Amino acid sequence: MDTAIGFVLSERIAAREVIGYGRAAEAAGFTRLLLADRFQPTPGLEGYAPHAWVALAALGQRTRQILLGTSLTCPVYRYAPTVIAQAFATLGSLYPGRIFLGLDVGDPVREAPSGDDWVDLRARAERLVEAVAIIRRLWHGGQVTHYGHHFHLRDAQIIELPARPVPLYIVAHDVPGMRLAGRYGDGLITSARAACDSDLRAAFALGAREMGLDPQGLPILAELTVTISGGSLLPALSDRLHPVVAGSDPRLHLEAIYDLVDVGVREIYIHAVQPDQREVIAFYANEVLPQLRQPRVRLRGL
Repeated sequence: MDTAIGFVLSERIAAREVIGYGRAAEAAGFTRLLLADRFQPTPGLEGYAPHAWVALAALGQRTRQILLGTSLTCPVYRYAPTVIAQAFATLGSLYPGRIFLGLDVGDPVREAPSGDDWVDLRARAERLVEAVAIIRRLWHGGQVTHYGHHFHLRDAQIIELPARPVPLYIVAHDVPGMRLAGRYGDGLITSARAACDSDLRAAFALGAREMGLDPQGLPILAELTVTISGGSLLPALSDRLHPVVAGSDPRLHLEAIYDLVDVGVREIYIHAVQPDQREVIAFYANEVLPQLRQPRVRLRGL
C-alpha cells in the first residue's frame, strides 16, 4: 500500500517520554510522527504539552529516518511567522527531507492563555494567509521587506536554508478552511471524518484549482482516532472525536484505513486516545501494519 502510516504524539505525552514513544513508533513500522503544537493541553484533558519544536529537534537526533512534523502550529499571534520560518529552516537543515510544518488558525481555548487576543475567524484566516506568504518568501532566500495588513518586516533574511523547502500543510475541518488549504498549502491536515466528507474534499480541490494547481498533487494527511482498550476513551475527547475506531479487532482498523485510502488520503496518522498509548503502538506493530504490507483483501462481511 502506497499510503504512509504515521503516529500522533499528543499533548498528553511529557517531554521526558517523547523520545521513547517516537523510537517505539519507528521500530513498530510507523514512518511519520505528528506532534501537537500547543501552549497548554485541551481543558479537561490531563497532559503536558511540551514545546513541539524542541521535541522535534530531539527526536531527529534519536530516530533514524522517520518523518517529523507538527499540527496546530499557529502563526496568528503566539508565533511570529519569522520565528516559524527560522525554526523550521533550521530543522530542515539539520534533518534534510524529514521535516514538515502544519499551520492552523488556532482557537480561543488553547491560544488565549498565551496572550492571544482572539478575533473573528475570518481575521485569523487573513493573518494565516499573510503568514504563509512571509514564511515562503523567507524560505526562498534573500532579504525580505514586507508591510502587510498584519505583519511588517524590514530587510529580514534567513541565512541557512535547507536544500529543499520544508513542506507546509494547512490544518482545516470546514469548507472555508479546506478552500484556504487548497489555495495556500502544500497539502492538507484534517480529521478522518472530514477527509471522508466529499463536500469538504471538493472545497479543498476547488481552492487548489483556483491557484492553477492539480488537487491530485496535494497530499491529504488525516488523523484517525483509535482506542484498543474497550471503555478507555479519554472523557474530555469522547464527544468531539467520534467516530473512533474502538476495539482490538484488527479488521476494524484496517477497514477505517482503507476507507481513507479509497478517498485519496496519502498519509494516515494514528491518534491513540487512551492512557496506554504503547499498547496501541504494539497492537499496530503486530496486528495492523504487517497486513497493510500485504495485498489488500476484502474485510467487510467476514
